[in-house]
Amino acid sequence: MGGMTWLAHRVGYDFDHMGDHDSADFYFDLQINTSNNTVENGVEPDVNFSYYDRACVYAYRGEVEEAMEDLRKFNQVEKIPQWMVTLIKNDPMLDSLRHEPEFQQIVSDVEAKYQAEHQRVRQWLEENEML
Repeated sequence: MGGMTWLAHRVGYDFDHMGDHDSADFYFDLQINTSNNTVENGVEPDVNFSYYDRACVYAYRGEVEEAMEDLRKFNQVEKIPQWMVTLIKNDPMLDSLRHEPEFQQIVSDVEAKYQAEHQRVRQWLEENEML
């Protein structure tokens, strides 16, 4: 399936919303297996995103502690791209965690890391007279 496995949880989410729960479970399980393999054998940033993707499946399935454990690992990432900030703040697969104070803190941490990196880049551009 190649690159499809990186989006398997999104396909599962769509199947679940169409009422095809067996197909949804297939794709959710595929995502967990892919993420497990990447965590065990992969390199960054793939490993970091695998924690996030696996957390999405766990959260969607109501496995809050497993999801939070993966999000804690994801939160160890130093540099966060803007699209990731937008995703974690709006990802419907994480809706079951939104009320959790620890989840809210992780979202805040992710946002702060993005802002810090944004400022570092801005400062570098200014120092090198590129702005």
